Amino acid sequence: MSCTANRFDAARYWKDRLAGGLTLADIGYKGLGLAYNTWLYRVRRSVFLRVAGRLPCEWRRASVLDVGSGSGFYVSIMRELGVPALVGTDITERSIEYLRQRYAGYSFVQCDIGAASPDLPGGPFDIITAMDVLFHIVDDQAYERAFTNVAAHLDSGGFFIFTEPGPGHTVQTAPHSKCRSESLVLHAMSRAGMEPVAHMPVFEIMNEPVGPINKLRQCIWSGIQRIVSRGERWGFWLGAALFPVELMLLSACDSGPSTNIFVCRKAKVG
Repeated sequence: MSCTANRFDAARYWKDRLAGGLTLADIGYKGLGLAYNTWLYRVRRSVFLRVAGRLPCEWRRASVLDVGSGSGFYVSIMRELGVPALVGTDITERSIEYLRQRYAGYSFVQCDIGAASPDLPGGPFDIITAMDVLFHIVDDQAYERAFTNVAAHLDSGGFFIFTEPGPGHTVQTAPHSKCRSESLVLHAMSRAGMEPVAHMPVFEIMNEPVGPINKLRQCIWSGIQRIVSRGERWGFWLGAALFPVELMLLSACDSGPSTNIFVCRKAKVG
């Protein structure tokens, strides 16, 4: 375990970061502004709905645990899919209070999925989601515990959907972010008694590339950052221009240099 992991206080970090608000700019890629982050989340929504449509499950009858609900972006998608029973979690009290006010009919609890004994009500769940959450667990033991905790609350044959950069090697990109190699992700999954079902890229060009990347991708990302830094208007129009290109690229690729979405399944009993 690294010294950085020992020093990092996730609860304090997110409490401080979200003190000013719960917009997509606050919970998304910090520094890219609201307009461009809004386009990034439109891409995320498109990919998630594509994955959800391919799963052999009936969302309108499913019980769902959403880990790290934040401002409720994916909770809104669950409601759109007709999910009747949902429990959402977050590490910050601010998010939980906000979610309870906004999503009547669903339950929300404050907890840390990487804790030794997370206080999670209900279950087992048909589906558990952790979108853009796990790579914020920089402690390796807590990371593996997160998979174990998920599996403990997942029904036999249930699905776990989560996002990870999944680069070729493990790299800590910031005090609050650690990108693990795909082999480590699969290892944690297997140790928890789950098996991979599918994975696909969430971004090809619109988000920061991670791990070994070519000069072209780095130039594209550097250009995006320069343009977005000019202001919200620039971020909006750049996002609008790149959005259809991103969706076209995603339809033709099996993996990407940035965020990837993974689906695994808990083994059926009997």
